[in-house]
Amino acid sequence: MLCDLAGSEKPSKSGADWSWRREAGRINTSLMVLIRCLDGLRRNKDAAKKVPLPFRESKLTKALQTDRGAAAEQEAEAQLAAAGVELQSLRCLREEMSSQLACEVQAPSDADDSAQQAHEELSTVSENLAEEVAHNSCLQQRIEQVERDAVEALQHASSELCEELEQLRRHIEEHELSLRNMLDDKDDALREAELSLHAVKEDLEREVAVRMAAEERCSKLAIELEDTTESACEAKPNVQSCIEKANANLSLSRGAGDK
Repeated sequence: MLCDLAGSEKPSKSGADWSWRREAGRINTSLMVLIRCLDGLRRNKDAAKKVPLPFRESKLTKALQTDRGAAAEQEAEAQLAAAGVELQSLRCLREEMSSQLACEVQAPSDADDSAQQAHEELSTVSENLAEEVAHNSCLQQRIEQVERDAVEALQHASSELCEELEQLRRHIEEHELSLRNMLDDKDDALREAELSLHAVKEDLEREVAVRMAAEERCSKLAIELEDTTESACEAKPNVQSCIEKANANLSLSRGAGDK
């Protein structure tokens, strides 16, 4: 009944995507409408001047209006007004019959018969009048019973609304707590990701530094290799001559040994 009274505020219908602030605002608006409804019902309970209720035409509104017995009260008031008119006509008829009876008693002829007939008619009118009074009393009791039933129904509906409002408040608190927990989890995950990114960045910087040092070392080694190659090229003729001399000496040594 709350959804029909204040509008559907379910996340699946509102299309909210982690926008819990906007969702909470809508739910708070619905709660304010419910509070105004309850306040209007409280004012209309005892106040002579009724105030308009701020909720729209819904099933709950019709049920409350039916429970208040507005239609039954109007019908009872109409019957009571009709009974009052009939009672007034019976009183006029009684007065007329009383005057006719007084005139007929004074008449010389058929006085007893007329008096008897008038007395019977007067008794009939008195019985009808007593029945109408009893009927009006029953109508009054019925009106009072309808009013009591309407008050009880209104109190019952108000208690149900208060219970549903309390359930909705607890649901909102649970939903807000779950959203806060999810937000905390997201913050923790974001901090962990930032720490991981910072560590990766530091590793990358170290790798870049190592690579630059290796490139610098390679450059130095290439320069040294070029210097060594040039020295080797320069020393190659000397080495070649030394080798030739060594071979010649070796040949001479072998020849002398053979002799």
